[in-house]
Amino acid sequence: EALSGLSGKIKTAQVASAKNQQVTDTLAKKAVGMTPDQQLTRDVLTNIRQQAGSAYDQFRNVGTVAADKSYMQALDSVEQTLKGATRSFPGLKSDKVADIVQTMRQPSFDAGDAIDATKVLRDLADTAYAQGDKQLGKAYKTVSGALEDALERQMQQTAPDAVKEFRQARQLIAKTYTVEKALNEGTGSVSAQALVRDLKRGKLSGDLKTIAQTAEAFPKATQALKESPKDLSPLDWATAGLGVGNGNPLAALGLIGRPGVRRALLSGPAQDRASR
Repeated sequence: EALSGLSGKIKTAQVASAKNQQVTDTLAKKAVGMTPDQQLTRDVLTNIRQQAGSAYDQFRNVGTVAADKSYMQALDSVEQTLKGATRSFPGLKSDKVADIVQTMRQPSFDAGDAIDATKVLRDLADTAYAQGDKQLGKAYKTVSGALEDALERQMQQTAPDAVKEFRQARQLIAKTYTVEKALNEGTGSVSAQALVRDLKRGKLSGDLKTIAQTAEAFPKATQALKESPKDLSPLDWATAGLGVGNGNPLAALGLIGRPGVRRALLSGPAQDRASR
């Protein structure tokens, strides 16, 4: 605490955030199957979704899927959310959401057709999110998820050996959406704090959960920075200049001492010691 105060707590937290950002981005890329040197963009995440979606094609022969109670309840949930908002605020009405829910209300459907539908719904969700229509994008994504849930339940009965692979593809697609929501495409970085919301909903696992748990425990050291922090601030220069001007040459040592203490605090050995 004493050394942190000497180095400047705000500046130390900023430098820690910059170091942690590198780890956050590396773990986020790993979660969606990317290498650390690849650039993270929405287009890249869309391509990953498309590739994962193509893995669904091998499940086309599952047969006829019954629209069971769980499937209908999922559609009801999308519709009820919309109705609840428009009951008092008619201007929030979305015909597109109502239309897609009505379209998907089928008593049964072919598995191959359902797989094609999930791809169409994901594309529609991507387009809606890109246009800033989060309500519509979420509706498309929720309906697609309901359809995939129905497919998975059918496979558990007719092709149980294929369920694991199907789930892996679904999980990868879900992770790309989670990362995309937290992505600042201008910097190519993922906001650790943005992932905390999904953590509280119990939606994260693996590396993304690790990022969110760290951000929740250490919010000041996982800030989303607009630019890389500088070792010295204008205040440091002004303080040193004032001290030297008043006949205290040792004041200039602060220009070297504070960044040095900061680096020592954030070094591997010091961090390892602090974590014990």
